[in-house]
Amino acid sequence: MERVALFIDGASMFYAQRENGWQIDYKKVYDHFTDSAEVYGAFYFTATPPAAHPEKVERYRRFRRALIHIGFTVVDKEVKVIKDYATGQTHLKGNLDVELVFRMLAGIEGYDRAVLFGGDADFVPVINHLRNMAKEVMCVGRRQTTAIDLINASSDFKDLEEYRHIIEKPRRAADYRPYSERTPGGYQREHTSDHYRRSTSSPDGFSYGAKSPDTSETSRYEEKAPSYGDVPFHDEEAEETERDGEKEDEGRP
Repeated sequence: MERVALFIDGASMFYAQRENGWQIDYKKVYDHFTDSAEVYGAFYFTATPPAAHPEKVERYRRFRRALIHIGFTVVDKEVKVIKDYATGQTHLKGNLDVELVFRMLAGIEGYDRAVLFGGDADFVPVINHLRNMAKEVMCVGRRQTTAIDLINASSDFKDLEEYRHIIEKPRRAADYRPYSERTPGGYQREHTSDHYRRSTSSPDGFSYGAKSPDTSETSRYEEKAPSYGDVPFHDEEAEETERDGEKEDEGRP
């Protein structure tokens, strides 16, 4: 049986989704590309929001938890906030290309075929090395933004649009409530009491203990698996994309 390894450059896929106008369901990705194969590993590489933004960190933790439940190994590191004292501007830096290449090389004896979701030309040297080692390397990305050198180096290149009917995440209705009312886990506060109730439209499917307004006892719920298709984007640019989409929906008849 063929042994396969899946490597996903989270930053590259975020921008690809934004440009394509549709979102990827990573459970569908995992199921499709590991079907009928022995899975060496599935790795997702991404930068985490700065600790100074707890709401974004919480969103990311939910996203990470769902990826792990699917079967991914999540490799992450917190973005560095770099300030340019000459201009007063701040920049975020969170590149994980080195970590991705390291994982590809460290496990080289464990797989026959590598599937890379990414489009950076920096991966060309490692792809050339893998192919010299008789490995098959398939690259999946947005053709318009994938480096031509990467396309040429790969054993096979597939445009994301070719898989849209397989891996697209269904759109869900926009939630117009302020973020403060869409608290982590899907609880929403009752404005007339201190009681928190479970929202029937909760997007994530998590289960928590709910404190009763009349007693200090805590009710326990059986934990459920995260809802993969409804996992929100987890970074700053993604939140802006969601808001832009909601504004467009408001303008439609």
